[in-house]
Amino acid sequence: NLKFFTGFPANVPSVMLPIGISFYTFQLITYCVDVYRGDALPQRSFKTLLLYVSLFHQCIAGPIVRYKDVCAELENRRATQIEIAEGINRFTVGLAKKAIIANTCAALADTLLVPDGGDFSLLASKSALSLWVGVLAFTLQIYIDFSAYSDMAIGMGKMIGIHYTENFDYPYISSSVSEFWRRWHISPSAAFSGIIFISRSAAAAAASSERCSTSLLCGRSPGCGTAPPGILCFGDFISLFLLRLKSCSFQNILKSSPLWLIYIYYLSSSSAGYFSSLKA
Repeated sequence: NLKFFTGFPANVPSVMLPIGISFYTFQLITYCVDVYRGDALPQRSFKTLLLYVSLFHQCIAGPIVRYKDVCAELENRRATQIEIAEGINRFTVGLAKKAIIANTCAALADTLLVPDGGDFSLLASKSALSLWVGVLAFTLQIYIDFSAYSDMAIGMGKMIGIHYTENFDYPYISSSVSEFWRRWHISPSAAFSGIIFISRSAAAAAASSERCSTSLLCGRSPGCGTAPPGILCFGDFISLFLLRLKSCSFQNILKSSPLWLIYIYYLSSSSAGYFSSLKA
């Protein structure tokens, strides 16, 4: 990512990283923060701590889990028959969303938006309708793909008595960018805001501190770890959008607009952000 944005260093060594290394790292950070703040007691059992760090259900694609939220369940898990059945149902729904809907949208988006050879200038020869359909398919693919993995993780957690937080709350019905961000990838945003944003706000309530925190929270929480440059571009796009709305009167104009127009505007804006991440 550093070379993509700056061109430095010229040669990047090829290092094989463990799968989910960013999640392992973030799990340990949340453990240290929760224990340091007194929100949870230090874990005396090393194997229980390893269980928390390497919860295989969500260590690849989330949701992010704060230690204080699951510490009690790690030591005293109890899964009822009803919860096991609910977990199987949630996992099945997530698997179907991924295998049937998300993969179909991905194939359609690749056909319409990814030209042969990766030359995006060739998109100029395609019709506007095909490009809009491709962007819509890519928009649905991103959301359904992420939410499907979260559904499967939450379902598997329920099967063994661990309750993960929800990670998505229908973000495409949002009426503002800030609401979209509260509904999109809820767990990493909440974790980042609890560790970074709230601490900075308590230390300094100045507007410049809020702008810096917003940029860091939105611009980097989608790509905590080894995310591709496109994901970071999408986070930066959302952060700039939020900062722009905070600094101008355009948000007041939107509030007085019809709800259907607001939905179209924000869905188009998020689609533009996804498309920029696709090109990156």
